[in-house]
Amino acid sequence: MKKILLIAATFIVTSTLVAQKQNKQIEINPFIRLDNYPKFSYHYYGRASTDFLKMKGTSYGIVITYKYSFKNNLFIKTGLGYFKYSFDKLDNTNSLFGNSKARPIDFVSPLFIQYSTDKYHYNNILIRTGIGKEVALNEGIKIITCFDLNAYYNFLQYYHLTFAPYNSNLNFSKRRKMLLGFSNAISSSITKQFNQIQIGPSIILPIFDSWKKDLVFQEEGYNGGKNKWLNGIGVGVICNISLHKKIKS
Repeated sequence: MKKILLIAATFIVTSTLVAQKQNKQIEINPFIRLDNYPKFSYHYYGRASTDFLKMKGTSYGIVITYKYSFKNNLFIKTGLGYFKYSFDKLDNTNSLFGNSKARPIDFVSPLFIQYSTDKYHYNNILIRTGIGKEVALNEGIKIITCFDLNAYYNFLQYYHLTFAPYNSNLNFSKRRKMLLGFSNAISSSITKQFNQIQIGPSIILPIFDSWKKDLVFQEEGYNGGKNKWLNGIGVGVICNISLHKKIKS
């Protein structure tokens, strides 16, 4: 709750500071991220063997932000969007049973069989705030660099089971609402001006990611969550729509 209040306070302060400035824009940013997550070990329900899990994920999202420009071509932005936080390539090695492409999951079954998931993702509301700078080149071309802070409020969890428990349905979902995690990243874009619209490609360099423990993975021995530095890259499209009749280059 304290973290949510801190994010909300940041939005209010930044809005107040620049509310009277000109060159306001709406930014639309669809993007995709590829991440490598750090390997970790765990003991499932106290069994003697040890598991070592390495994961990768291809995640995507879209966010709409309100940008406020001020002096020296700097801007602040805040906004909301959607982010599918994915862990879709699992490589698990057990010290006794060898390799697999899945991890145990707490799925209730009357057959008392241990179920596993080979990929899963979290559907999130994305809350973003950031600060950046525009550098004009020529003929309406600009380079935009931005530092973004993201928070992920999770409202739906999805897990793909490795075999069907009942009627060939491998899909298992839960609706536990929680603040899943945070991240920050640097993005760089090159845009072209078309009347009141700037558009162009962007590249994303994740810096730090932190996410909370998921209670369906009961084998994990940590209490808070996990994090990673770097080990990812993303690409996207930036579309800035001016809220004024004319943008000065």
